[in-house]
Amino acid sequence: MTSKYNNYYDNGICQLHNLLDRIASGKYIL
Repeated sequence: MTSKYNNYYDNGICQLHNLLDRIASGKYIL
């Protein structure tokens, strides 16, 4: 895999973790 792809993947994981943190803190209600 290219480093460009890895950066995109890492950014996606980071955003996913941020979303999970927001849900966990109660800012988003599913």
